[in-house]
Amino acid sequence: MHVYKTFRYLPSFAVSYSWHIINIIANAYRIHHINKTHRCHISYKSQITGPVSNIIVGANTTINSGSNLRYKNGMIQIGKCCRIAQNVTLLAQTYETIPNLTNAQAQMKVSKVVIGDYVWLGANVVILPGVSVGDRAIIGANAVVTTDIPANEIWGGVPARYIRSI
Repeated sequence: MHVYKTFRYLPSFAVSYSWHIINIIANAYRIHHINKTHRCHISYKSQITGPVSNIIVGANTTINSGSNLRYKNGMIQIGKCCRIAQNVTLLAQTYETIPNLTNAQAQMKVSKVVIGDYVWLGANVVILPGVSVGDRAIIGANAVVTTDIPANEIWGGVPARYIRSI
């Protein structure tokens, strides 16, 4: 098992040593929810921007390279046995757009993103703040998810639309 993580506020590191070394590094950098039985894989060049205490990743979940998890003040919860393809973006924060305000005056909108168990997110999927994806859902490549997705359904497109049930 290889664990790779990149943090915005920490230097990049790649660990492919024994679990003893991984546990030492995980404790030093306060990386939560990763242990030998967990078997979570977060690939190299993925970016996680926020406190690690605000992210939960289920057992046997894979997050592939180039994925972007942005949740500075929000929270991201990913269920067990999920497959997240390359370059997926999960956003738990954004700025509100209010007419006649400059960018400096815009207020940050913070929410929670919940990905259920056994979910498959295709390459380049974008999940916007406040969205929940139900168990065993499949999101097609390049989809932009703006609304909640029920369990056992396939969605795709921009914005993501219902395709069929599983």
